[in-house]
Amino acid sequence: MIDDPRFGRKNSLIIFFFGSGIFHTLFAFTRLTALGSIARFFMKDVFQILYPLTTETFETKIRTKGFGFCSGFGRMGSIVMPFILIPLDQWSQASVYILFGVLFFLACFLAYSQIK
Repeated sequence: MIDDPRFGRKNSLIIFFFGSGIFHTLFAFTRLTALGSIARFFMKDVFQILYPLTTETFETKIRTKGFGFCSGFGRMGSIVMPFILIPLDQWSQASVYILFGVLFFLACFLAYSQIK
């Protein structure tokens, strides 16, 4: 799907962000294991698309610095997220998946707004 000229990386990224947002939100309300597995599938595909897309985004001169910055920023996010998710999980388990759904919808919108 990524290499298909009708879709490309950005359109595929938008589709997988949207799919992940939908299935995370559905899983929050139904708790069906199948929906959780599908949400995980979409989330993993987002990562598989973002990895090559990030390296293609930057010029050759600054590619390593740009990719390193994105990687470092993502690692900082993985350090901060437990401080957000653990209290949220203690409040309501569904709220964690709703937060993921909202963040994926936001990412979908931001990726869509970057298409020219």
